[in-house]
Amino acid sequence: MLLDGTFQNLDINLHAHFLFADNIAPLLEKYHTPLEFDLLSCDMDSHDLFVLNAIFEGGFRPRVVTTEYNSNYPLEHAITLIDPTMIGANTSTHDFKGCAWGASASALRIVAEKFGYTLIGVIDVLDLMWLRNDLFSSEWEVPNFEWFFSETPLGALHHPKQSSAKKNDFLLDYEVFDRIGDLNEAKSVARSKLTSQTWIVSKASHNWEQYVVPRH
Repeated sequence: MLLDGTFQNLDINLHAHFLFADNIAPLLEKYHTPLEFDLLSCDMDSHDLFVLNAIFEGGFRPRVVTTEYNSNYPLEHAITLIDPTMIGANTSTHDFKGCAWGASASALRIVAEKFGYTLIGVIDVLDLMWLRNDLFSSEWEVPNFEWFFSETPLGALHHPKQSSAKKNDFLLDYEVFDRIGDLNEAKSVARSKLTSQTWIVSKASHNWEQYVVPRH
């Protein structure tokens, strides 16, 4: 099954829906999705983390999960875009373009590990691959989370810089939010971390240069 905001083709089981934390589980139920299935790909360039969390909270347990992640954020930052339904934003016009899309690897880790998944692979600057813990063999040697990023250029600004400081209102530190549930405090922590960040800026050839990007 495929879900997309603007396209529908029933011949390939593609349905047009914009996805949010408050509608994803009911949609999966509507289309008779089994609680256990083989592969979930969560790739929305926006509030993916909250949609993923809602899928797990709805009782769905895919065997393998792939999540797109925003490698602009360094490993120590658990930052994500907020699901617009959480703050009463206009979901029909919400724009998540620029370097602040999606969620950091460490933010996605919090959700995945909370529901019993372990990172098993990374496609550099694109996707994380998670396996449900009960499927691991005792004979496997699985590296720890940090190992997967030992040679990956996390913290590299390889997407367009934000043109408006208003995007800050849609970012939060998920570690703080998950721990204390305070949206405003989580937003404040994210803003503090980002304004103190020295970015590594990439060229199209993926040769990395380090310099400070003017704050917007």
